[in-house]
Amino acid sequence: MKVLVLSCSTGGGHNTAAKNIVKGLNQSNIDAHFQDYLSLFDPKKKKIVEQFYYKSLLGNGKLFEGIYKLGELYNKTKLTSPIYILNKYGKERVKDLILKEHYDLCICTHLYPALALTELKKEMSIPFFFVGTDYKCIPFTNEIKADYYVIPTKDLESDYLRMMLPKEKLLPFGIPIFMPELHQDVLRKKLNISYKQTILLMSGSMGFGPIPKVVKDLLKKMDSDTGLIVICGQNEKLYQKLSTLKDERLQVLKFISNVLEYVSIADIVLTKPGGLTTTEVSVLRKPILHIFPIPGVETYNAKYFSENQLALLETKKKKVADTALFLLNNKELQKTLTNHLEAKIPSHSLDELCTFIRKNFK
Repeated sequence: MKVLVLSCSTGGGHNTAAKNIVKGLNQSNIDAHFQDYLSLFDPKKKKIVEQFYYKSLLGNGKLFEGIYKLGELYNKTKLTSPIYILNKYGKERVKDLILKEHYDLCICTHLYPALALTELKKEMSIPFFFVGTDYKCIPFTNEIKADYYVIPTKDLESDYLRMMLPKEKLLPFGIPIFMPELHQDVLRKKLNISYKQTILLMSGSMGFGPIPKVVKDLLKKMDSDTGLIVICGQNEKLYQKLSTLKDERLQVLKFISNVLEYVSIADIVLTKPGGLTTTEVSVLRKPILHIFPIPGVETYNAKYFSENQLALLETKKKKVADTALFLLNNKELQKTLTNHLEAKIPSHSLDELCTFIRKNFK
């Protein structure tokens, strides 16, 4: 069996989930390959889509919020969405790839290729999975005609059922996470971490939110034996700005491939509520403080985690440092949050997905 795993370069989480699935399937002796859906098109079109996404997040993300809310409203009309109409023209690109490489199964971690495959299924038989990467059923998921839908938790079944998706096709395996072996003592030595306590601050691949303000506040209020590690992702301006802050307790990093190693040695993690990152931190059972959600689906992610006592949420930049230090110094609260994570967030999602595919498709 040969599997095509399709994603889309709008945010890092979709691609990471797709690449996790490829790793898991390959380790299960299933031939799987990653493909960025946008790369099937003219490079100019790919760049337009990516730049529009990034520009919609500028400032406080109000443009993205407006687009998302418009999508929610349009979805209620039951009319075929413009998103579907645009992506139906991508079916030929996907079809050519499937036929050329002789793929037997497709898995999508993004709406766009899933809609193209939905259109393609009208003319050829190709089974495919749609993998939800957020703790909310996003607008237009009801237009996807997948064979199965992998959802983040069983709690979200009702959310997907409201989209008129068949219950028997919902697989509450969780967001696929590839978890390497992580040993804290070894990692602390490898990463040169000697702080008594460590705060890890992440704001997504683009460095979203007023991070410099938060960093300066934390450095003012932290104990001398507490360390702060900030991962700036691909935001070069943020990295350069924070690098001017000279403090032995501060470590500033660019985009790195070993994020989970830093999560593993952290005492608490401050992060925007992206679905993939939040799941990785949750599976490592680290206390989470969600900050500065990108308006739209990340707002729903933060809501799910805060309402279920899986994480704290602080959106006021003046209060982030105080809330973070409150969490850092409250071991009872940390235990409560991690116990709830243990109960709610699946830790073997990738294994379950790979096992299901082996049993039903190989």
